[in-house]
Amino acid sequence: MVLTIIIALVGVLIGLLVYLSHRSMVRPANFPPGPLGIPILGSLHLLKEYPERDMLKLAKKYGNIFSLKTAAKNYVCVCGTDLNKEVLYHKDVINRPDLYAFLIVKRNDSKGITARRYSNELILNREFMHSVLTDVQKVDFNIDEIVEKEITSLMDKFENMFESCEPEYVSDVILALIIDTFLSIYFGHKTDKTIEEKYKRDELIQNLLSLRAAFEDVYYKIPDLIPGIHKVWLPNSAKKFISAGEGIFKYCTDQLEDHKNSWDPEKPRDMVDLYLNKMNEEKELQDPVFTKVNFQHLLFDILLGGFENSAHTLGFAVLYLAAHPSVQSRLHKEIIQVLGPNGKVQCDDITRMDFTNATACEIFRFASTAAVGVTRETIKDVTIRGYSIPKGTTFMFNQWSSNTQDDRWKNPKHFDPENFLDENGKFVSNNALMPFGGGLRSCIGASLPKRQLFVFLVKLIQKFHIKPETDDTKVDCEPIGGFIHSPKPQKLRLQLREIDY
Repeated sequence: MVLTIIIALVGVLIGLLVYLSHRSMVRPANFPPGPLGIPILGSLHLLKEYPERDMLKLAKKYGNIFSLKTAAKNYVCVCGTDLNKEVLYHKDVINRPDLYAFLIVKRNDSKGITARRYSNELILNREFMHSVLTDVQKVDFNIDEIVEKEITSLMDKFENMFESCEPEYVSDVILALIIDTFLSIYFGHKTDKTIEEKYKRDELIQNLLSLRAAFEDVYYKIPDLIPGIHKVWLPNSAKKFISAGEGIFKYCTDQLEDHKNSWDPEKPRDMVDLYLNKMNEEKELQDPVFTKVNFQHLLFDILLGGFENSAHTLGFAVLYLAAHPSVQSRLHKEIIQVLGPNGKVQCDDITRMDFTNATACEIFRFASTAAVGVTRETIKDVTIRGYSIPKGTTFMFNQWSSNTQDDRWKNPKHFDPENFLDENGKFVSNNALMPFGGGLRSCIGASLPKRQLFVFLVKLIQKFHIKPETDDTKVDCEPIGGFIHSPKPQKLRLQLREIDY
């Protein structure tokens, strides 16, 4: 009897392995070509430290649209400007694939924006966040003023940091700037007036950092690659992700409840007040969209998706300026001409400052922080470039390939603001630039990092010369690899400019 059971279990195990091996290697009919891969593991492992570069290597063999596989999923990778845009703007490539950690932390009720299926509720959430981040509503706060205030505070911190003229790391204070800006916009100008509020704020920051650490763990993605395994086993990084998510949910709920005590529908002070207005508008509806749970999920998505990319972009900006003193000189000359020696910068000034605008765009292009854009999933069978793509297929976008495509840029492989200037030195946009995705699921908060970067550049150059650790040090502009690019930690020197004009 025991032997029979053992034989049966072995048979089931062998059958399962054969089934998974078949799924991981066999493609649907008329599917894009791709490498055969390894039984069960498939071929997704071929994307390593720099997945965007690995994708381009595979594209040379299989073409700009090719496929990768695991036992759980079919993936289609696209490279180059034209294909990226074609798929990003395709009306039927608009879902997000299920990610186990998101589903667990949101208790299989994925509201918000990032991991939500395309629906009317998603549209309403995106419209709400767009109204918050573009100041189109009559509100008692101004995002541009918040950005300017926080960056001015950062410059003061830099001045104190570099008072001794010793080189320092700047990444931590830049990250603090981004988080403070986000908290001011979403939760109000003062989130640390009392010791208790400061403790809650610091705890939120630690939870955000824990989310970042979870993504960097090599074991984090395993449950997405092997279907069902998360029901019996989770890597420690996923457990930390879930715990951090619950902490962020609690912070958001506390803020919502605290705001109710002083909420005035006629004078919204921040994003929370605007959300309370939405809740009030829907209070008679049987199935409202703007609920407490939706608020938790929405803020979780916005904080997770926004703070790190914004911090990395400013981090890259400082490195690129340190590596290119001639760019600093041209920036400073334009700032003096347009704003004067001590002129206050406003976000609208970017339209009068061609070289500064070009430099900001070049930072987005060269950094390509979201080198491989956020994945999407087909909502029905589609045909792309003659290939049949079944419903539920996951697309991966190589945005870096568009940002470095040889025939789209003057100097694609090097940092050069001339990529965005014409022969007369006037700013020219380039539709190959792809820092925020595109189509119906493009980054909802793209306007904020654009404004932050412009004001940051102006204020930084107004006040400092940015230099490497020593006069003989070469700045390393190569990013740390991964699906998200981040700058390598390096000490820099920020020297106050002499006021000689």
